[in-house]
Amino acid sequence: MKKILNYFFANLFPSLTAYLLIPVYGLYLTKSEYGLIGKLEVFIYIFTILSTLALDRSIVRYYFETESKHDRKVILSSILWLALFFSLFFAFAGYYLIAFGNIQIIENDLILYYIMVSIIINNQGLMVSRVAQARGDSFFFLLMQISKALSILIFSYLYLVYFSGGLKGYAEGILIASLFLLPFILIEYKKTLCFSFSFEVASSVLKFSIPFVPTLLAAWLFSMFGRVIIEKFSGIEALADFTMSFKLASVLL
Repeated sequence: MKKILNYFFANLFPSLTAYLLIPVYGLYLTKSEYGLIGKLEVFIYIFTILSTLALDRSIVRYYFETESKHDRKVILSSILWLALFFSLFFAFAGYYLIAFGNIQIIENDLILYYIMVSIIINNQGLMVSRVAQARGDSFFFLLMQISKALSILIFSYLYLVYFSGGLKGYAEGILIASLFLLPFILIEYKKTLCFSFSFEVASSVLKFSIPFVPTLLAAWLFSMFGRVIIEKFSGIEALADFTMSFKLASVLL
């Protein structure tokens, strides 16, 4: 029962903080800026899918394949190293495309760099949270989710209201909040990571996880591509209205 409650509150807190931030965004962001957040969320969704390659889904599946503590450590370590590699690879690829290519999502590239760094940290947070779930460590998972949710709430508010403000304040708040995941990531790394890397495990894990990527991209097409169409044909302010409505409905559901 205790574990059920831990997982319940771990899933409740992010929804609660997202709800509390809606009026803050409404008061301290212009309609155009909020529309750009809707545009950024499309980028975040795609970048997260590509940079994780759905490797988080492999953790529980491979964790229970063996009872050996050593084998589990090698498996988990291989998956975490693989996840870190792909996160960094796609981050550098994204940086190169933004800095030297013709890709421009928003005018201020620095905001995109902040977002990419926060995604890399959040990716590692996602991986270690899956490890905690596989181990049945619901309390660690709860603390991690509460820390993440509260830091997003606090720093988003501070940076929007008192510091940078605007879209830059939004990105900086998200970046600073993501840093509060680092202690949890490092604690789990210390428990799990070793210098053993199994290419056999890595190959098997990629064969398992990569088929999820087209499904996730298809989900993006259904849930996020509408934003691209709205911006193109109705403008950024119409996208702001849609994003606010979508976020409110998502929180309530």
